[in-house]
Amino acid sequence: MKSKITFIESIWTFKKKKQNILLSEEERDAKEELLTHAEIKETINKINRLAATEEINAVIREGHPSDTMTALMKPEAQLPLVHPFAAIMYQHELFNLQKQNALNYLAHEELSMTVEMLSAVALLNQVLETEDLVSIQNHLRNSSLGLNNLDEDHLERYASRLMSIKREASSQGQDHLSRNEIQNHIDKVNVKIQEEKARLAAIDEINAVIREGHPTNTMTALMNPAAQLPPVHPFAAVMYQNELFSLQKENSLNYLAPEELSKILEMLSAVALLNQAMENKDLVSIQNHIRNPLIGLNNLDKGYLGWKGHVTGTRRSQQNLCLSPVSPACTRPSELSVSKATLCTGRSDSLHPP
Repeated sequence: MKSKITFIESIWTFKKKKQNILLSEEERDAKEELLTHAEIKETINKINRLAATEEINAVIREGHPSDTMTALMKPEAQLPLVHPFAAIMYQHELFNLQKQNALNYLAHEELSMTVEMLSAVALLNQVLETEDLVSIQNHLRNSSLGLNNLDEDHLERYASRLMSIKREASSQGQDHLSRNEIQNHIDKVNVKIQEEKARLAAIDEINAVIREGHPTNTMTALMNPAAQLPPVHPFAAVMYQNELFSLQKENSLNYLAPEELSKILEMLSAVALLNQAMENKDLVSIQNHIRNPLIGLNNLDKGYLGWKGHVTGTRRSQQNLCLSPVSPACTRPSELSVSKATLCTGRSDSLHPP
């Protein structure tokens, strides 16, 4: 009987409001005062919706996913479609959202918007498990997800990353990716894309300054953080310039790509440090740097690594050579030459004393 009284009271209240809209007795028309069938039905629907919203909030607090799903699916609630396979996700997300509200209550409008978003998230999680890139991209386009900074040109990148993250999460027992997690990984992809663009621009600049032939400018470009290259040593600026210029000319495009440039710089930097160790006549450092695999010296005989006079002595006596992993030609009289497999001996099989 309570619900009937509620309906009657609500309808009566609505009728009184409608009467009060009329300004005077002359304007009042008996027919206009009567509530239409649509108005009565709308009032009843509002009462049912309010009651369903109250029930939904109550079961969310109780924390049982199946009960929450049952309440969300009631026609009286007038909510967007929900998916029972994601019951745990709805319960978890709605419970957390409810706790954030000062009244620990979700009004119908907020509840409706949230359910629509969660249903889109549920479907995206479902398709992520299929690892169907095309379907994933289509679901990412769903405006109900409310994703920001989504670039149509990079949908495949987003889909691939989310697919990988979902796979990893599932292996660790995580049922779903939340909307916030999805947004976070999209943002990370966008940052990565921007870094890649900045890196390519920096690599283009490096290739340009190598062609110009100024060691100082080349060093400055190589040390640009955006290029994401291995560390370089300014004291060997001339060596970097000469070797990179030589390798660039050998390339059919007269261009060193990022990964190729990274590998070359690792080797050149190792050679620069070996030169420095010989300048300092530091035998231990020389031995350590000679063993560095980045230099690429093969067939090193450990029996000769402890001999003190050969490398530094050769460095003093052969002033017309340079220490270089790439070019056997002399480029600077103050450096000593080395090929990838030869150091100061003229042999390619191992190191030997004179």
